[in-house]
Amino acid sequence: MKHGRRRASLTSSLLCLLALLPLVAQATRLPSANRECATCHVMWLKEFKRKDVETLIPYDPQPRVETGRQDVVSTERMCFSCHDGFILDSRFLWKNRGHTHPVGVEPPQDMHIPTREGKTLFPLNKEGKIYCGTCHSAHGIDWKQTNTTIFLRLDNRESRLCLACHIDKAGGPKEGSHPLYKKPPVKTMRLQAAGSKFADDGSVICESCHRVHGSTTERLLVLDNRDSGLCAECHRDKAPVVGSRHDLRTSAPDATNRLGKTTRAKGPCSACHVPHNGASWRLWARKRGEWDKDPAADACLGCHNEQGPAHKKTPGRVSHPIGRSLEALGIQATASRWTDSLGRETPAPPMRP
Repeated sequence: MKHGRRRASLTSSLLCLLALLPLVAQATRLPSANRECATCHVMWLKEFKRKDVETLIPYDPQPRVETGRQDVVSTERMCFSCHDGFILDSRFLWKNRGHTHPVGVEPPQDMHIPTREGKTLFPLNKEGKIYCGTCHSAHGIDWKQTNTTIFLRLDNRESRLCLACHIDKAGGPKEGSHPLYKKPPVKTMRLQAAGSKFADDGSVICESCHRVHGSTTERLLVLDNRDSGLCAECHRDKAPVVGSRHDLRTSAPDATNRLGKTTRAKGPCSACHVPHNGASWRLWARKRGEWDKDPAADACLGCHNEQGPAHKKTPGRVSHPIGRSLEALGIQATASRWTDSLGRETPAPPMRP
């Protein structure tokens, strides 16, 4: 009987201990109030100040010093300690690091880096070079908002962060750059699948064509544009140029545009157009001639001249004259008809360029 009572008492004690274990475990595993901050600032965990918890590492707080420079907390190794899959798997960025926004380089001399209250908005390291912390910061964007990516120094809605430094690309066609904040003719699933982004109203922004991280092209494009594939995604109405006599990949593959690029390397669109640094609002890719007063003629003569890729078909003695006065010939040109010296109108409107 004594052994039976002792066994029953022992069993009851064990059951009580087992019943208390979840409560002890729950008390030990209570989520810390600073758990999000503690992902980086581990010494901020309140568990270090609890006497009923034995921590795995000693409590060794260090003072926080804001230097505005690249310190140990903003090195690539520190970034990778979370982006190796522990918090977020971004290993593809390191794998394709040749096609991500440049780091470890000095910004161009003509680039103006904005300031706020006398401080540089996008700090450089002590060598004056771009690093991860130039654009990224854990304290730049309010974590509670969901309209833009956090961990940036500036709200990047509608590519505002990009334009803060690349302001020379914000002028649109009047400054020879692709239009911004204008809705594209079409918006394809292929673009969206490749990581293309648009403004809330569906209009074009920098990130519609460019991908800051993980791009497969040297120009950080969302799609390979060697055969003007990216251009063609939106500008499908220009598809008849491909395979025509104006497809310089076949008629003049080594002809260069005003930026020194060949159609063999950059595709059919590049013969006439460039997305940035164009010669006119048409994003013209060829050298301008002497026909500034007649843009239509100037566009043609960019190739159809004695030194151009279309030198075999130039205006001259055996082709229709240009630069002649219609008034001297007794012809009057109106918006919809040609009128000859006898006042007779042509039966159809003239062709427009």
